Amino acid sequence: MTTVATSFADHADDRFEPMQSLIVSTRDLATAPERALIVASIVGATACKWIYLMLDAEVRPRLELSDAERLVAVMKLISALERAGKRVLIGYTSSDILLWKTAGATSCATGKFFNVRRFTRSRFEDKEEGGGNLPYWFEESLLAFVRAADFKRLMIEKVLSNATVRNPLSEEVLLAIEKDVAWVKLSWVAYMWWFADVEKRLSSGGTTAKDLLKVAQKVWTELDRRDVYMSERLNTGEWIQAWLQADADFRKWIQSLS
Repeated sequence: MTTVATSFADHADDRFEPMQSLIVSTRDLATAPERALIVASIVGATACKWIYLMLDAEVRPRLELSDAERLVAVMKLISALERAGKRVLIGYTSSDILLWKTAGATSCATGKFFNVRRFTRSRFEDKEEGGGNLPYWFEESLLAFVRAADFKRLMIEKVLSNATVRNPLSEEVLLAIEKDVAWVKLSWVAYMWWFADVEKRLSSGGTTAKDLLKVAQKVWTELDRRDVYMSERLNTGEWIQAWLQADADFRKWIQSLS
């Protein structure tokens, strides 16, 4: 892949800036402590200035990545590529943008619908029956996607984040929910507003992954104490602990390099 991209970059017109594509398995990256650095050393030899990174995580699109070791391995790969002078753009991201920006990724990209924010091999297989695009609100205080009833419930419980309060789509979405009208388009526009906003805050140092994760951990604990549960069974916030561990382990690794 690196050889082909380098050849392309060497012959490309000056009007274009080729990107080195890189699809990696998170399972493979975590097989050995130095595996991520080995991959980075190979791909870092590309003549392209940009790396377009896609993660094959073997996790269904509606679930969060929750293996701390794999997350740290990805963060090491991103960090190594950036330190090698490459600008990393990570595709198919969502709330995991917190970890990738912590690792130093230049940019992150996402999908407009909840179920297209994850790179997965199933996209190349025959479609399953059913499905469809459903409206979700992304709530920063939980770092989770929630359904309409849960959004209203969180508002009543007064645990909505400042990001939600500032989101220009918040009131319009709530009005659509109250009137029981379609808000799929509103949901993805609102989500992408949050995505752009949080990337800006993370890049500028206005917030950190640890800050956001600690808040989410506290809110999930408080909701549990109040016997407030999300409509979807798997929406429990259990991935927050793994993300906190990945963030801590990565920062320790960075310190060990200095």
